Amino acid sequence: MIHLHYYPGNASMTPHMVLRELGVPFELKLVDRAVGAQKSPAYLKLNPNGLIPVLVDGDLVLYETAAILLYLVDTHPGAGLAPAGSRQAAPTHLPHMSQDRTYYVYALKDPRTSPALPFYIGKGVGSRSHDHTIKPDATRKGKRIKEIEGDGAKVLVTRLVDTLTEEQAMVRFSAEFNVVSNKYRGAKLIASRSTTRSSTNRRSAA
Repeated sequence: MIHLHYYPGNASMTPHMVLRELGVPFELKLVDRAVGAQKSPAYLKLNPNGLIPVLVDGDLVLYETAAILLYLVDTHPGAGLAPAGSRQAAPTHLPHMSQDRTYYVYALKDPRTSPALPFYIGKGVGSRSHDHTIKPDATRKGKRIKEIEGDGAKVLVTRLVDTLTEEQAMVRFSAEFNVVSNKYRGAKLIASRSTTRSSTNRRSAA
């Protein structure tokens, strides 16, 4: 049986949908980011990058969403989801796909307010948006996370813009920061220091 290692609201959603569409037997294996399960020794044996998702089908282990999708649609040609020939391409192109890291802009929200107000805007790749909550640091952001968790709540993570290059992410960060600031005027936003510094440098250069 196929096993899909997943986390809700993650890139694993797409292969999960495809598996449902194919109607094949499969089992979901939760990788709990809240406790850093994607960095555990057992999971790193499946995916040395420590990212989600991972698909296991017998002896075959795939850990890039694109490679997983190529494999699924080609091993089930009757579904007509893609041309034949991608099954061999999935393992072959896996190293290249691992290097193709797309960026996204995200917000951390405080669930103790209604609606939940964003208190941090950042950009990143992979599990960056969730890593903040695994081991909060000593910054204002980290202290806010600890405060929220101390009240028995859980920080909400929302992706604002997805599938960006690093340069696009820098530009969209500034735009999203302004949009969120205007929409939630009561929120005291904290921005990524590196992102804010880069945005300031670009304005100075202009």
